[in-house]
Amino acid sequence: MGQDTITFELEKLVKCITKNKSDYCCMKTYQLLCTIFNTTLSSEKIENVSILYRLIFYSFKQNPITAYTILSGFIKFGQSNDGKQYKPLLDHLTTEAYDKLLELGGWSILRDSLNTFRIQLDNLNEELIFQHIMTLILNQLYADEHEVESLDNLSDMCHYLPREKSFSWGWFSYYIASAYYSQETHTNDKQLMRRSLMQYRKLLTRLRKIVPCHKAMAEEKEVQDQVHDQVRVKTPAETFILLEDQEYKWAADLIEHSMGTSSPSTMEDLYAHEELHAFEEHEEQHTTIAALKEALLYATELEKFHTEVMQQAQEAREKQQQEQEEQAQEEQAQAQEQEEQAQEQEQEEEQEEAQEQAQAQEQAQAPAPAVEKKEQTNNTGWLSWFGWS
Repeated sequence: MGQDTITFELEKLVKCITKNKSDYCCMKTYQLLCTIFNTTLSSEKIENVSILYRLIFYSFKQNPITAYTILSGFIKFGQSNDGKQYKPLLDHLTTEAYDKLLELGGWSILRDSLNTFRIQLDNLNEELIFQHIMTLILNQLYADEHEVESLDNLSDMCHYLPREKSFSWGWFSYYIASAYYSQETHTNDKQLMRRSLMQYRKLLTRLRKIVPCHKAMAEEKEVQDQVHDQVRVKTPAETFILLEDQEYKWAADLIEHSMGTSSPSTMEDLYAHEELHAFEEHEEQHTTIAALKEALLYATELEKFHTEVMQQAQEAREKQQQEQEEQAQEEQAQAQEQEEQAQEQEQEEEQEEAQEQAQAQEQAQAPAPAVEKKEQTNNTGWLSWFGWS
């Protein structure tokens, strides 16, 4: 597959971005990366990856879900056999991309981004980007909880974190509670986990009471941006020109620097340094890398257990609903049968009544019996004999 074919596939991806076909973007990104890293020259490889990388932030302005699916394609390529040798590089690029998206959209991107990653990727909790997101959340949550000097320094992240009963992404609350209270949570100790969830709920409730929510403002800005960008549909050629704007220069420079000067081994060292730095951002942070990984494994088990319980409850509800429907159908059939019997009985009574009326009418129209005529004749004879008229 030559450069012309790759350009053609990039144009198809741009058309999908324009038409908001986000489901297609993850697999298309993954396939493009496989082709780019396996068939193109070094200079073409850097330029193609750079275009693909900048499309993440271009699509974010139109539909954030599309940006998350393209980013999922980068992670998915790192999970494949073709991408294993580039895994440190891809981990570095994806974490840098997520930090930029977080800068653009704020903490409101957490739910949709993590749900998108969970749908598109296998074993998300084992990926470094997931651990990176967890460190960002844990450090910010720790900072918000222990902020005593000025309430103005608190973030609004508490309004975008889930409770365990959340239908859309309650699954993530197990990971936060397990990691944040990792010193109190131990494997296979569900009582301590419930306590961690309770403390986590109380912390969210307390923070939400004192922190204003900017969600409405963020959603309004997102709608305005989408309307502004969708005034006229841009062609792929116009989109590629827009990717040269100054706002995407940092992304192009990052790809140029990372792929042009760094080997996989140095990239791995770089990411390890960044990962450690993320945990050391707050000196009082009590969660270590080892504790986080252990907590994530435990949270995964809890999530599976919770999923099984929810599935069993759903099956029980469906079974109960089916039984109620069958009972309702049976009662309806019985009621219909009784109604038919009542109709049949009513018809029989009407037929009997009609027969009785017909008999009565026949009797009324029939001639007088002969015996009455004879009596009348005999009486008339006696009167004549006496000379009576």
